[in-house]
Amino acid sequence: ICVIHELGEEESRYFIVMELMDGQTLKYRIGAKPMLAEEIVKIGAQVADALEAAHKAGIVHRDLKPANLFVNRRGDTKVLDFGLAKVTEDEAQRISSGAHAAEDETQLAPEQLTNPGTAMGTIAYMSPEQVRGEELDERTDLFSLGVVLYEMATGKQPFEGKTAGAIFDLILNQAPTAPVRINPGLPAELERILSKALEKNKTLRYQSARDLKTDLLRLERDATAAPVSEVAVPAMAAEPAETAFASGDWEVAYAEFHAIREQRDLSAEEMEMLGACASWLSKFDEWTQTLESAYAAYAKAGQDVAAARVALGLARLYVEKGAARVAGGWQRRAERLLRDAPPCIEHGHLLRWQTAVELGKGALDRALEVNEQCAAVADRFDDSELRTVALHDRGQILIARGDVEEGMDLVDEAMACAVSGEVDTETLGNLYCRTMTVCQSLADFNRVREWSEAASRWCEPHSSSGYPGVCQIHSAEALRQQGQWQEAEQAARSACADFEKSGLNVHAGEAFYVLGEIALNKGKWEEAEGAFRQAHEFGHDPVPGLPLLRLAQGKSEAARQTIERALSENPQDRLRRALLLEARSRIALANGDLVVAEEAAQELSELSEKFGCPVHRAHGLMGQGAVQLAREEAESAASALREAWSVFNELGLPYEAARTRVLLAKAYLQTGSLEDASLQFEAAAKTFGELGARPDLEAVTEMIAASGQELAP
Repeated sequence: ICVIHELGEEESRYFIVMELMDGQTLKYRIGAKPMLAEEIVKIGAQVADALEAAHKAGIVHRDLKPANLFVNRRGDTKVLDFGLAKVTEDEAQRISSGAHAAEDETQLAPEQLTNPGTAMGTIAYMSPEQVRGEELDERTDLFSLGVVLYEMATGKQPFEGKTAGAIFDLILNQAPTAPVRINPGLPAELERILSKALEKNKTLRYQSARDLKTDLLRLERDATAAPVSEVAVPAMAAEPAETAFASGDWEVAYAEFHAIREQRDLSAEEMEMLGACASWLSKFDEWTQTLESAYAAYAKAGQDVAAARVALGLARLYVEKGAARVAGGWQRRAERLLRDAPPCIEHGHLLRWQTAVELGKGALDRALEVNEQCAAVADRFDDSELRTVALHDRGQILIARGDVEEGMDLVDEAMACAVSGEVDTETLGNLYCRTMTVCQSLADFNRVREWSEAASRWCEPHSSSGYPGVCQIHSAEALRQQGQWQEAEQAARSACADFEKSGLNVHAGEAFYVLGEIALNKGKWEEAEGAFRQAHEFGHDPVPGLPLLRLAQGKSEAARQTIERALSENPQDRLRRALLLEARSRIALANGDLVVAEEAAQELSELSEKFGCPVHRAHGLMGQGAVQLAREEAESAASALREAWSVFNELGLPYEAARTRVLLAKAYLQTGSLEDASLQFEAAAKTFGELGARPDLEAVTEMIAASGQELAP
């Protein structure tokens, strides 16, 4: 049983400190496919042992299910979440009589016990007596454990229906499908144990957890002691490939699956696992091919739900490859397969995909509506992983609407759930990436750095996968903004090397874009041009970098056309728009269009208020000051520019702070504050020199020379 270290209260909020466990829930371990009999027996005996201890203490769990069972990396199983547990009547009387007063000061009054007539628990795992709302005892937990054992043995729940009423009817009146019909390799003795645990009449069921545990241990002993010819039963033999896969040893599992493939065809489930191994080892072409083969096998066998699950995986993969049309085709295939399927968790994953599509289009109301449906499916099937992802999605939607504080609270909450073990390894990696993307969209580079450091630590055991490359992209952008250009360039080049050969075009495009931005700031026009072109080839729109490069090359009209084109696409994405408006203001100023420059700066200021983003606010102030400077409104310009510099400096963005100093120096020249102008020019020149911003350094040096007579004492 999961160890509770402390119960406490902090600022009127109660908390529980539990032991830290590294592994996965049994729900994830089952994964909708039969487990090996050896694992079923081992896990079942451990859970029965835990229940025996709880029952001796007079406690009935009442909500035993795979999501409440956790298997750590050593293979030990822990029982979690006694949230619906009740104290048995005998134990309550002993507590009330003071028999345990020295050990437990809590006194339970009769009204604190669950009354007959009240059904509590998760529907699919309820005992008949729970469904009827009768008084419960230890045997209700044994029935629920029987349901869990059945699910481990077959990959399916014994009582599946479209409505709660239908499931209740099955639990009360119908025997489940014989498990051997679903898993022909199941040992006869294990089937007998399942049958006895699932007896509807509790007097015919196992009467104690000890009896059930004893039968499981006896089966384990007999299997170990059997002659070689009997031990070699496929269902009882530990499969090295699946064992390595379950423990996350991707290289070993990959090699073992290929060894099996040399002897026979892989099953659809095995192809799915091989594909996952290939993805973790950055063998992305093989990942694609293997998933497509798994899909074909499921479809041929008429397993529509499993085929839909793989189709959604392929849709996500093709998005990463930058093949949106192919991804859309797989999405529509999943929708068709699930259209007539009974309610299942795959419906939730489809809704999650549709949420992301609507969010990408900027259809925020529709995205929120679909997200709520997704969360409802997660709750219905008590799927903590889908619930966590839906929570993160909701945070992103709220942020896009401008409810940044509430949205970031949800993102943080989702990440807290994720890192605590409520999601699998792949989902955790994806959530790290999505969180950093959200922070970058808000130009919150300090937060990006913090999450990047956490994600990098998480990536260390997964160095063969694509995740380190994605983390390097986010890290490179944060380093670039903070003036650490050499480190940023190294991280971006490393990411390029990871992705250029992988076929994950979207990430490769992002990495080349960061390289282009660094080269642009350093004045390496040809290098920047090449990087932006490669980013575009990999499907990443190279704005605002490319139009700013055209501006630096003296091609101001081309710069204007490119930035206007980018702003006209997907106008609903206001955070994306905010990243482009600063470039629009600079380009308009260079073209002498003060009206457009002012409009861009004003819109940027408004968006900064909407999203509470200090970087956008500073850019808006800088644009406003630049327009006022062009109109020779020097005092107003100096005021706006001083405020902008203060924000950039506080955020630790040296390049933007130095650019603001140059404009501020020009404003001081207009007001005749020559000493102040000289100080600003010198400080800007020093920063540009340290950064390696050659064009800016040359420009400010020329300004100092041109205004030398004025600046001279």
